[in-house]
Amino acid sequence: MAFNAAATTIPGKGTVLVAAPDTAPPTDFLTLDPTSGGAAGPIVGATGWTSLGHTSRDNNVTLSKDGGDVTSVGSWWDEVIRSTRAATNWTATVNAIQIDAQTLGLAFGGGTLDTTKGSYAVGDIVPQNKALFILVVDNGGQRLGLYIPNTSVSVGDAPEFSIDAFFEIQISAAIANSATTGKKFTWFHPALKV
Repeated sequence: MAFNAAATTIPGKGTVLVAAPDTAPPTDFLTLDPTSGGAAGPIVGATGWTSLGHTSRDNNVTLSKDGGDVTSVGSWWDEVIRSTRAATNWTATVNAIQIDAQTLGLAFGGGTLDTTKGSYAVGDIVPQNKALFILVVDNGGQRLGLYIPNTSVSVGDAPEFSIDAFFEIQISAAIANSATTGKKFTWFHPALKV
């Protein structure tokens, strides 16, 4: 494998887009402007997607993996005859700092929005099935995209109140296989184009 500096990305800034499960990814992540739709309009080149808005710079988007451990069984003669791998569970976590109806609806699904009072009442939390697209832009303009077609979204860790940082609501997305392709996620990077 040759060295390719163009295949590197430093996540300088980014955003998370949300859509119905298995919504097609944005048409061109290289030119995607998540602010193009304004407050109420659709994002240009991203039919069906809305931006989650401002997310935490200090507690950035994370992917985590649980499971996938390998168990090997062998004999006295041959150390490994058979190997099995346990199922792997993936989770994406994003800390939203833009507290609006969309953020609260994702974190505390099943709640009641009252636009007259400006309130969102939470009862039993109902996870929401959503697709996610994570757009990363580095300081040099290099871009990376991660399309996750099917997740179950709900609140992660309980919110904390700090006097010297933005209030954050952690949104946790358990990643499932796409009903259309059977895949869990798709990476986009210019270095993958031929």
